[in-house]
Amino acid sequence: MNTAKRNQKNTRFWVIIIAVVLVAAVIGGGTGYYFWAKNRDEKAAQATVAAYVAAVEKQDYSAVSQMVSESSLKDINYTKEAMVERYETVYGGVGAANLTVKDLKVALNDAKDQYAISYTVQMETSLGQLDDQDFATTMSKVEGDYQLDWTTQLIFPDLEPNDKIRLTTSAGERGDILAADGTPLATEGQVWEAGMHPVALGEGEEKTAQLKKISETFDVPVEQLETSLAAEWVTTDSFVPFKVISDNDTPELAGVLYQEKSMRNYPLNEATAHLIGYVGAVSAEDIEKDQTLQEGDTVGKSGLEATFDKRLRGQKGGRIVINDESDTLKKVMQESEVENGEDITLTLNADLQQAAFDQLEGESGSAVFLDPIDGSLLALVSTPSYDANLMTAGISSEEYQAYADDPASPFLARYAAGY
Repeated sequence: MNTAKRNQKNTRFWVIIIAVVLVAAVIGGGTGYYFWAKNRDEKAAQATVAAYVAAVEKQDYSAVSQMVSESSLKDINYTKEAMVERYETVYGGVGAANLTVKDLKVALNDAKDQYAISYTVQMETSLGQLDDQDFATTMSKVEGDYQLDWTTQLIFPDLEPNDKIRLTTSAGERGDILAADGTPLATEGQVWEAGMHPVALGEGEEKTAQLKKISETFDVPVEQLETSLAAEWVTTDSFVPFKVISDNDTPELAGVLYQEKSMRNYPLNEATAHLIGYVGAVSAEDIEKDQTLQEGDTVGKSGLEATFDKRLRGQKGGRIVINDESDTLKKVMQESEVENGEDITLTLNADLQQAAFDQLEGESGSAVFLDPIDGSLLALVSTPSYDANLMTAGISSEEYQAYADDPASPFLARYAAGY
């Protein structure tokens, strides 16, 4: 074989080798890019799911709405704003709190180019721990971002767009706080409540004059009376309460009626005010701290009433149901029996507590008595004090301000503060 033919053969060989290498490189590069892109998409999908789970657990419904597809909302005639409002209405209405997502599963369906997502949510409601709720949805890539398909069944699995959630509750009796010998220091008592009878107030100038007379007699601002009368629930025959009063202070006035009601009562009142504290209507701040609370609930505001509040309150009874759009019962989601609160017995000696308070009356000071044998607390007194029964019944702004402006600081528990 001559040199020219040998060189030609070698050239063909190297051309084939190079071509094979180039083809392999192209195939390898394409395969590598495919797996790189797939890995990138998987990470993006997992990041979206993680953000969604975090938003659900934080009950950040606005954040949840940013991760759902517009098309899924459009299918059920929802907007993102309506979705957020539905979450707030349903979860807020049942007192949903302490949401925890578990058993999260994310699986890719290559055929449909979407992920199947399933998870379980644990939560508490106003009635206690709800049975685990199982959810499932899908997630697809929309304009470069992964978005979840949303329906109302991601609020509760059986909740259709037009269904309604109903919560009915009944509260148990609040537990008593007792002295060592069983003397009640905080208990339920009967009080009289004054209320307006709208139809008997008259109209125009007659009504104006009568409201002024009620205001002067009961030391309640006319504006407060008018606000109470303007409430949506008020009819001409309603009893519109405006003040809790003593049973010997029931003057006869046109348009005013009286009715007896059960209310927290403190028999030693000022003598134990700093220690026992008082209860009051739940505030927005209370609900924010404990979302199982609802408007209208009563909670401990200070002292041992606040410290032992959950034990004293017991457990609400009631049930949470889903009704269809015609208000027909569809499913009972949760049902619980009412549980009365726990009675709490202290080591306090009621007679000694009252005697110590009486001895300090008119002074600014405190007294602490301990049992010399076992060190148990027998009396804990601070003076001056405040009217715990008035605080519970509903103290006026003027009365509260008088306490707050008092240079003797009647709200200060002197046995617990250096001064």
